[in-house]
Amino acid sequence: MPSLMQRLRASSLVRSTLALLATRGLSILIGVALSVLLARWLAPEAYGAYLFTLTIAQFLAMPILAGLPTLVVREVATTRSSGDAEGLAGILRWSAGFILATFLVVTGLAAAFLLLWEGGEGTMSIHVLALPLVLALAFLRMGSALVQGYEHPFFGNLGDGLIRPALLLGLVSLAAVSGILSPEAALWLHVSSATATAGLVFGYWLLVCRERVAVQRSRPRYETRKWLSSLVPLALITAASLLNSRLDILMVGLLTAAEDVAHYGIAMQIVGIVMLGRTIVNSIVAPKIARLYGQNDHTGLRRMITSAARISTATALVLFLVILLFGDQIIAALLGEDYAAVWPIALILCGGSLVSSAMGPVGNLLNMTGHERTTARFVWLSALVNGLMNLLLVQLYGALGAAIATALTQVLYHFILVFWISTRLKIDTTIIGRNLLEP
Repeated sequence: MPSLMQRLRASSLVRSTLALLATRGLSILIGVALSVLLARWLAPEAYGAYLFTLTIAQFLAMPILAGLPTLVVREVATTRSSGDAEGLAGILRWSAGFILATFLVVTGLAAAFLLLWEGGEGTMSIHVLALPLVLALAFLRMGSALVQGYEHPFFGNLGDGLIRPALLLGLVSLAAVSGILSPEAALWLHVSSATATAGLVFGYWLLVCRERVAVQRSRPRYETRKWLSSLVPLALITAASLLNSRLDILMVGLLTAAEDVAHYGIAMQIVGIVMLGRTIVNSIVAPKIARLYGQNDHTGLRRMITSAARISTATALVLFLVILLFGDQIIAALLGEDYAAVWPIALILCGGSLVSSAMGPVGNLLNMTGHERTTARFVWLSALVNGLMNLLLVQLYGALGAAIATALTQVLYHFILVFWISTRLKIDTTIIGRNLLEP
């Protein structure tokens, strides 16, 4: 019989998991509402410029944030558990210094690029607003990682996952009603919401951090070589994931018109809704995969993977059919006829996600069974293929070509991992769920 403390910990874990999943679903809905609002109030060209600037900010933030939040969570949790106040003070100050130093380098490179790209008028460009957004998001992610390291996972994810987008939606709504909404205004509101949320997160940390006095009085101990060596592999995985998720819209912004960026950005929001079921299922099964694999329960692991694949596929199929049958009407009603081109782009992207869902949670399976290096290799390979295909197809077919390239790359990536897992781990991750150990 489990003890009372074990039952309390288990119930707390379940509540935290459900709360995080609810937060994730609500965040996606807020993101969709924000996209609809901006698309309705801004012209497609203006909305496309806004989306492209957000994409630039994500890529500029990559040298700063790639791996740093994970490092902060790990080091804070480790130093707290061992009572190492000097190490805790060191990682906090080092992380803040790393953000500021890297931001200065990124700012210099970005300013030089904008000046060259726009013929000396880049200082007045909307894309310059990506820089303050990068800094605000960097400190927000650091604060969230710090709170998670103190074992407050719900609030650690609540800031960037829900508070920031909800605050942004409220500010953008006020700006729209006031008649002052523009791409530049929307970006400044994005910076303001990220900055305010970062302040809330750090304020929460100050309130719940019992060791803050000891940390403030401690002489920081810096382990720069160790921390930088840890950042490299973490950054590689994070960078590859970002390239796979945002390279397509970056290519569309660089090679086509701003209007195409707007169409593609709306289509990606629709894909996020289709993938919601898979996102939730993957979050639930990840720790179960690690437990069953550690127990060497091959049969239980296979059955759970098959169930996860079937549930994810079923939810994706229902939403895909809704988009197939009524998507054009829904898009016209919400966004207007200017966004009619969104429907075929969304169909292609959602089709790729549907096929990928049918192949099962391959990435989770590899990462939870100690094969994360294999995941990293294939993620980088798919990023390279994705970039080459986007470079070719975007020039030929615009945003539609980006959707084709991204969908094909996604399916190819999952197919390769399915084959690798079936031959090495003897597990069929697809909705078929064959027992590969049977003669």
